[in-house]
Amino acid sequence: MAKQLKLDSVIAQADGAIFVKLLKQFVDDATGEIIASSPHRFPIEPAQDVASCVGAVETHLAESGYPSIDPVDVAKITAVRAAVSAT
Repeated sequence: MAKQLKLDSVIAQADGAIFVKLLKQFVDDATGEIIASSPHRFPIEPAQDVASCVGAVETHLAESGYPSIDPVDVAKITAVRAAVSAT
């Protein structure tokens, strides 16, 4: 059984913070079917760097055997941060 991370949502707050929700999933190796899924949430405050926050989360989740967050998903998180910062 493989473990994977999927980006579920990135929510912008009025104060400039964003809240990220990942899904921690167990996947059947043979069928690709998701066996179990649970959320992992973390905030990124206005003054925090996306890369350092994502890196800290990845380090924490790696202790439980999860892979890195997909670079495409990191780019989405970064894009939301940029949009929130611009407003």
